[in-house]
Amino acid sequence: MQDAKAMAALETRYRASPSRDCLECTECCDTLRIPEIEKPAGQKCPNSCAAGCAIYAERYDSCKSFRCAWAMGYGKPSDRPDRSGAIADYREGRLGWKLYGLIVRDTPRAWRALNRISDTAGVDVLVD
Repeated sequence: MQDAKAMAALETRYRASPSRDCLECTECCDTLRIPEIEKPAGQKCPNSCAAGCAIYAERYDSCKSFRCAWAMGYGKPSDRPDRSGAIADYREGRLGWKLYGLIVRDTPRAWRALNRISDTAGVDVLVD
């Protein structure tokens, strides 16, 4: 997951529009690993519910520090990960901060969402 201080600086620098709330989207919760509860990637989080995260106010540190590119303001409202089937996020790697995309559901809509997020961010998306 991402370092909160670094992500705050990155979000300020690269934000395309005001941040968005996750609301009932739980795509990252159900797709990504949550080390605090030893939840592997690809397994539904036990705290996911129809309204979003059942423990949102007390969620785990790794969940608090993660901000997908959509929540940072990139792409269209319809590109929300649970609607599009794609998650994009900034991560630091050997080549510095990069925008990574994860196709959760391999559909044309997911690829279009990643393209719009990439266009909004002005950088290429590296797809896992």
